[in-house]
Amino acid sequence: MEKPSTPRSFDQMSLLEMKAFYDQELIMNQQVDAELQAALSARLNEIRIVVLGQRFAGKTTVAKTVSSKLGGLFASTSEREAARRLIRTQIYENIASLLDYAKENGTALPETNLNSGRLRSSVSSGDFSLPASDIVSFLTNKTTLEALNAFRASNNGVSDNFEFWSKHAEAIFASNYVPSAEQCIMLQEQDSAVHDFASRVGNLSIILTDVGSQNAVSRKFITQFEDVHGCLFVVSLADYALYSEDSKFNSKLEESFQTFRTLVSTPSFIRKPIGIILTKRDLFERLLNQVPFSEMFEKYAGDNTAEAVIAYITQEFQKCFPTKTSLTPGSSSSASSGSSASAQIKFVLATSCLPESSSQICSSIADFARAMHPSSPQASPRGM
Repeated sequence: MEKPSTPRSFDQMSLLEMKAFYDQELIMNQQVDAELQAALSARLNEIRIVVLGQRFAGKTTVAKTVSSKLGGLFASTSEREAARRLIRTQIYENIASLLDYAKENGTALPETNLNSGRLRSSVSSGDFSLPASDIVSFLTNKTTLEALNAFRASNNGVSDNFEFWSKHAEAIFASNYVPSAEQCIMLQEQDSAVHDFASRVGNLSIILTDVGSQNAVSRKFITQFEDVHGCLFVVSLADYALYSEDSKFNSKLEESFQTFRTLVSTPSFIRKPIGIILTKRDLFERLLNQVPFSEMFEKYAGDNTAEAVIAYITQEFQKCFPTKTSLTPGSSSSASSGSSASAQIKFVLATSCLPESSSQICSSIADFARAMHPSSPQASPRGM
């Protein structure tokens, strides 16, 4: 509403004109008060959570999954078209890399008309017209999956969701293929930009801030998020078998432990709630048969089973804190109330990033956000 004009001084206005003027002023002030109250109410019901972790751990997939299920995120037509090209590109590139690996190492593969040169040439030209039957036949062959496991165990680059695309290969290479919302979520993209993903649970607004493909969590970078309520730290379980690009670490998982130590020792995050999501459990369970956990972590003396290794990884994250706490995957726990030096781990969830795991992921994060609301007795003051 525009502020009423005063065509002449007050001493020239009649009583009726003065009353009309002040009535309009009162209405405008009431509107401003209502807007400020609504903004304050929205702010009080908003929980901001930053999503951190190593590159390709599944941070964006987690954020998109929650936003899709709880916030109604829906890919536009142009985004789906771009996703279709990128999905096919990733499949072609992964098949080409797998063919090269098999040729160099004498690994058995099914007979195929495909060759790496033609696949890469198709990617360069944007022409995905190679016979779909050849692609589908190759991807769905059991021998291909066995070679893929050996390929991944050798620490060569291959998309973590390659098996997911293989299961949907026939649909993906159909002429009328349009990616579903779930397939757009599963798509791995290298994006260093920071994105906010919004979702809602009842009156509570949840904002997940995804840092994209930022590989390191430096102290300078972390301080940019000192006003958030809490943090999700995402770790790929499969990283235990992948060598780190940093020579100081034997594996990417070891590097994640150090990244986490940096996080919890930063003043901005001391005593703030933290949730740990261990992703790619399905891939991790297959890799254990190829690369025993003890080969990468010599101090580990437990069983080479998913449950035993996940329990060990969980305890290693606990050791990053000065105060010892008893943690079990999937359960809530926190540092002792007398500790002023450590953050609080609210939950540890070991899961895959596949669509069938979305409900479990969303439920854990929704509970995590509710616990941080100012009305919750568990909530910690922001900024502590």
